Amino acid sequence: MKKNQKLQVKKPYLKAVVLCALALLCASPSSAQRKMKHPGISYTQADIDRMKAMIAARQEPFYTAYQHLLSDRYTNYRDYRADIPVDDNGRKTLWFSDKVRRQYWFGQRGQIALNNALLWKLTGDTQYADKAVTVLNSYIGIHSTVTYGTNCLDNAACTPLIEAAELMRDYEGWKADDQQGFKDFLVYPRYSSKESMYAKYATTNANTSECTVYWNIYMGDPVRHGNQGLYGMRCMMAMGIYLDNDTIYERALNKLLSQPHRSDDLPYVYGPFTGPGWGPSKMPAYHWNQGLNAGDAIFDWQKHNGKFGNLTIGNIPDYGSDDELKYWIYDNGQSQEAARDQGHVMDGMCNMVDIARVAWNQGDDMFTQYDKRLLKGLNYAARYNYSWRNNHYNNGAFFDAEDYEPTVENGEFYDIKSRNNGFWSRKICPYSESTMTWTRGKQFGTPLVMLMSYKVRLGEPDDSIIWLQRAWDMKRDTLNALGASKTSYDACMLPEQLTEYRTIWMAGDAGTFADGEHVSGIPALPGTIKAVDYDYYNNVVSGNGHTYYNTEKRTDNLYRKEGGMQIAEDDGGYVVSAIKGGSWMNYTFSVAETATYRVSVKAKATAKATIGFAVDNSAVVKATADNSDKYENIELGTMKIVAGARVMRIYIEGEDDAVKLKDITLTKVADANDVTAYTWNSTDYSPVTGKGSFLTDQGTANLYSTSYTTPSQAVFTIQAKDMNYRVGTANLYLVMEGCNLDHAAMTSATYRMDDNAADVTKTSANGISNHLSATSADGKKVIVWKLDSTINKRVKPLLEEPYSSAGNNYILRGLSFLVYGESAKKTTEVTGIHFLTLDDIKEQYPELFLTLGINPATSDRQQKTAEPVYDIYGRRMSGEKKLSPGLYIQKNRKFVVKK
Repeated sequence: MKKNQKLQVKKPYLKAVVLCALALLCASPSSAQRKMKHPGISYTQADIDRMKAMIAARQEPFYTAYQHLLSDRYTNYRDYRADIPVDDNGRKTLWFSDKVRRQYWFGQRGQIALNNALLWKLTGDTQYADKAVTVLNSYIGIHSTVTYGTNCLDNAACTPLIEAAELMRDYEGWKADDQQGFKDFLVYPRYSSKESMYAKYATTNANTSECTVYWNIYMGDPVRHGNQGLYGMRCMMAMGIYLDNDTIYERALNKLLSQPHRSDDLPYVYGPFTGPGWGPSKMPAYHWNQGLNAGDAIFDWQKHNGKFGNLTIGNIPDYGSDDELKYWIYDNGQSQEAARDQGHVMDGMCNMVDIARVAWNQGDDMFTQYDKRLLKGLNYAARYNYSWRNNHYNNGAFFDAEDYEPTVENGEFYDIKSRNNGFWSRKICPYSESTMTWTRGKQFGTPLVMLMSYKVRLGEPDDSIIWLQRAWDMKRDTLNALGASKTSYDACMLPEQLTEYRTIWMAGDAGTFADGEHVSGIPALPGTIKAVDYDYYNNVVSGNGHTYYNTEKRTDNLYRKEGGMQIAEDDGGYVVSAIKGGSWMNYTFSVAETATYRVSVKAKATAKATIGFAVDNSAVVKATADNSDKYENIELGTMKIVAGARVMRIYIEGEDDAVKLKDITLTKVADANDVTAYTWNSTDYSPVTGKGSFLTDQGTANLYSTSYTTPSQAVFTIQAKDMNYRVGTANLYLVMEGCNLDHAAMTSATYRMDDNAADVTKTSANGISNHLSATSADGKKVIVWKLDSTINKRVKPLLEEPYSSAGNNYILRGLSFLVYGESAKKTTEVTGIHFLTLDDIKEQYPELFLTLGINPATSDRQQKTAEPVYDIYGRRMSGEKKLSPGLYIQKNRKFVVKK
């Protein structure tokens, strides 16, 4: 390079350092309209608090996933201290001709920084913080990043670096000057909303180009397949949050939603585009390369009706290309790249969910836009790929389903030209567009993020997310196969299960509010929560039915602005007021110790009402609130709460507008005699060693088998202990329900005959198998034990005393089971364990009787000895000379034997 050329570059370089700092300090004209939430890219403070609480309590799947994150693979992959390359003049630059090195210097090094930043947040250990800072500081002073070809996609690979910087922003060991240096690197030569630095300073020469990340992604990638620009938009959103620059953030958000650019910002690309094309397709039966050749990658996108290389740009402002939600996913769920190959589709869908999650954390929504377009895309891609993978790669082991084949002829595939006119989809493609290798059957990289987003956060019904559930089931099995121990899923649980897993009521974020804005964070109890601080949901999507339920639209604008429950000023603060009968509110909290806790509320009732609470889908504990002219403390009751992050739901029943609620208090109490008859759910379960282990969804009472004693059958242990579950002796039947169940064996029981007696524990060496089962049409299995040991000798070693006594009930303190799944490839779920009467069973589980095809009962005592006879529980009675009084079945007909 000539000397005068070098000096010409240095002038804007020196000026840019000052301008960049000033630009970042100066707010954009509309910045007062939005206050960015920190941390707020992929993880909020409540997310971090949830992880910390579950790790401290050693709750699964969080704890084992955390142990996995601590491994060298995630914190020291390759050399995090490696130096950034330099150009011919000794200046830092990131220009490479090969994809592998570009991905390493941004993506892989960024992931190391992010993992260490997250571990610092979770542990407080500065060794992780210092590792993250070392990586981030190495990018200070870079004057140019790749500015040719796929420059938007390549620069977007630095998103993990920005995520790490967001988590490290409050680390006192990261010097202010170094933080500013990292910010300058992102927007070099300077940030502007008025002038394109890309058009001014970018060249195709690594020594002379003067543009870094922002200027390589700020227009997306309008001339290529949509996934490339979408990655750029994901990076731009993260950058806007980290830099506290709502202009940058909204530039990405508005473009993704096909909205016009902000009036105080640079316009998006004009259109439509025309050009001579990319050349013939290798697979014309699947797609044609119809348009666009950008030619020289350095041009000013702000111009219109001009020609750059072989590309002509039209006159329509903010035209929009395939790197926007509604153009990358069509209204039938088909991706713009479905005719290209499945690897790009599946990776792009994961990126779209990440984008939607970031927007949600800032109070915006992409999950439900365009009639839930994103969910349609996920289901379409998953159904096409996972149906084939299950049937051809896994021999149909996971579920029963035919290959999904969308075609133009059956109306499920669009013969359509891409928005940028460069690609014409003709037929869904199972091959790679470049190598012609098979790509159908690709898996989502992060199906748990998808499942948690739609199942928990958005509360979508099971039938609408069945393919997301199947994707996660198959991913878990893949992880199991990759584990160090072929029989232990615990050995290979990925950090995703630490960062993404939510229990079923964790739809929102806990926290408080300042100036109407949500401040994320989970409160640690025992202590008091303000009633108005029920879990936050979203600014644009109603939380009604998710974090609260209110039958009447809110009319006030006090304390919190996003809607929800009515709020009033009273008793020296804010209270939830004008509560309608049937309303409820969720409060996420954490407790450090598994113990019995008392819940009380401070409330004022103008009419008689009932206030109740539940924790993680338990039964509701209630108390009556009497009329009062002042706020009074009302004790609602007690419950055992397992250590970790939990969700409490407060219910109000009775007349409308009868209660004003000020706060909720949780207090630890003695456990001995305070009995609460709550529904057995998964918070009672704790893993034990032996036949297997399991994961438990603390909110839905589902158990997932994670350890296999044979290649074909899952076997795991359920153990509930330290219970206070009052069982009426009229409830003669123990019922377990779930999916993919074969049978179960009860191995121990602990009970107390009265509140003052000592616990009694009985065990069975081999376990007592259930003696009745049935499967419903939807595949749910019901298995039953009869507990009256005077009739059923099988349970005599365990529960003889309670049922042979004259008492009306007993206190169940613990039970253990071995549960056997039908197939290790399918998720084994235990969705409920209940103690019921025979009438309850008939009402709740008619399949136990209907599956036999039984005709109406008669009083015929005569027995045809040639045909087998069964009792009502399905046990064969043939061979017995005389039947005891009772109800029996013979040839699908019931008959009664009387005394």
